[in-house]
Amino acid sequence: MFRKLKFWGLTALVLIFLLLFANAANAQFGTPFGGRILTVTACDSGFWITVGPPVPGSIMIVPGTIIFPHRVFRIGAWVLGTTPFGPIAQVPCVVGIVPVGSGYPASVIGTSF
Repeated sequence: MFRKLKFWGLTALVLIFLLLFANAANAQFGTPFGGRILTVTACDSGFWITVGPPVPGSIMIVPGTIIFPHRVFRIGAWVLGTTPFGPIAQVPCVVGIVPVGSGYPASVIGTSF
């Protein structure tokens, strides 16, 4: 009986620790996205890209985004990055005076080309 209680107690502690660690990692690094770039639109405030599976999203590359070396945003390239953690408003993509879409601002981003 004591062995079963000890086993389940340790299992519960490990699960709680993993859940807390996963939550802390998400808070530190932000919400991830990644996949192939499906569309690229140049905006007045940066670039608006839509990313396909496995982790799709509508992303804005704005001033202040950390961009890793390749810096090529074209259809078909693979992209991986994070958006800031927490409730964040989408940034509109405006061309001239016409809004064409919106996306979450990228914190960090890198491409395959």
